[in-house]
Amino acid sequence: MRVVSWNLMFRGAAWAVRQGELLRELSPDLMLLQEVNLGSAGALRQAAGADWFICAADLRTRAAGDRSVRSRGVAIGGRGPGPRRTWLPVDVPLPERTLLAEVTVEGPR
Repeated sequence: MRVVSWNLMFRGAAWAVRQGELLRELSPDLMLLQEVNLGSAGALRQAAGADWFICAADLRTRAAGDRSVRSRGVAIGGRGPGPRRTWLPVDVPLPERTLLAEVTVEGPR
């Protein structure tokens, strides 16, 4: 199994495509990503060739006073079947910074 963990540094769409291309080249089974920009997450997923991609910031309920920093967080992506379930921790100040996922790992490749 190949796992890649990467802090993407909140880059825009052009950078997301370049980062995704590198991820595609690395061919990870599981991608653990930090500082994912929701605005360019789709471009990153497509360029990386991920079968599934989940952003923690998409799972939380936005509050009226949220600043733009709350629209980025961690993401998990991969190849093969998606997670059985994903969830955010409860009662923590920045839940979009932690994403929990239950995944099934298939045999060796």
